[in-house]
Amino acid sequence: MSDVLPLKRIAGINERALPEDTHPDREIRYIDISSVGRGRMMAEPEDVRFEDAPSRARRLVREGDTIVSTVRTYLRAVWPVAGATEDLVVSTGFAVLTPRRVDPCYFSWWIRSDVFIEEVVARSVGVSYPAINAVELGNLPVRVPEAKEQREIADFLNTEAARIDALITQKRRMIELLEERWFAELRKALDALSGSTVGLRHIARIKRGQSPRPIEDPSYFDDDGSHGWVRIEDATRSDVYLNSTRQRLSPLGKSKSVPVGPGVLLVSIAASVGNPIITAIECCYHDGWVGLLDLQALPEFVYLCLVLPEAFGGLGQVGTQANVNSEIVGRISIPYVSIEEQYTFAETMLASRHQHRHVRSLLEDQIGKLQEHRQALITAAVTGELDVPGVAA
Repeated sequence: MSDVLPLKRIAGINERALPEDTHPDREIRYIDISSVGRGRMMAEPEDVRFEDAPSRARRLVREGDTIVSTVRTYLRAVWPVAGATEDLVVSTGFAVLTPRRVDPCYFSWWIRSDVFIEEVVARSVGVSYPAINAVELGNLPVRVPEAKEQREIADFLNTEAARIDALITQKRRMIELLEERWFAELRKALDALSGSTVGLRHIARIKRGQSPRPIEDPSYFDDDGSHGWVRIEDATRSDVYLNSTRQRLSPLGKSKSVPVGPGVLLVSIAASVGNPIITAIECCYHDGWVGLLDLQALPEFVYLCLVLPEAFGGLGQVGTQANVNSEIVGRISIPYVSIEEQYTFAETMLASRHQHRHVRSLLEDQIGKLQEHRQALITAAVTGELDVPGVAA
């Protein structure tokens, strides 16, 4: 036997907030929308003084609450508050739900279910920044079975979700070990090369992307009036070739661009520094990249020399706040071997990379299926569609 009640009947919504007269020096731990994923934290809370915190850092939480994003609801950001909550403050982009007449653990599983989250998304308004207000959220239905069934469903999901999460963690660790193994293999192969080294500035013309400017030459664009624009996000150390771009430029916009054709080696010098990628399409790159133009070496060979995480070590600060420029890239040394040796080396190591990528792809598919199963299990359990052990039919 269960009731279906509006959320506002069984939970408080946004009951606590930091007052405007909070002392400027008060230290808080701030959680923004981007820090939360589907049922888990994606990043640690940010330690910040109240005076320096964003104006949206206002909502207070306590253990047993569940927070759900009410802006950019397509992100499906939900988190059951756990652990120490002292000085924990979340964005006003979240609704803080405090259960009153329902088991907090069962309630948090309901909020994470597809039946609830998809309703939140469906009732959101706005195109680029969809949102739902607290009144509308409070009217959403919640299935409330008897207290014993709530506890049994919560216990079942706690156990099963933990088991699935452990499997996901193991597979992610396998992916990490797979990457470490390939990089170790690459280091060993590079160390085995004989001969001297040469700086990149001696074998390539290193050109940084240009500053924003209108593009007026129509020949610069494809037949559809656009051109591929390489973003930093388009390159990771898992990809060798750039086969497509996520963003297109039009003649009406502005560009930080240098046009290049296939076969050009690009190296990121901003944001995620040191990611190399070889263009396989006509595209343009901006000032977060340098291009190794007129390269007097096999691009794939140079790529393999640069893809190691330590390739930029000691030449500039590598990370999200970088200090790398064209001159620094030009000072990077690579082995100086014959073109025949370069071809042999690249063929061997890229074949090995392809095998590792295949295994990685299989593991990623398994992780995706486990995540789908976990979500389906949650929804089926809280809606009563699944026969949970211990729950009477």
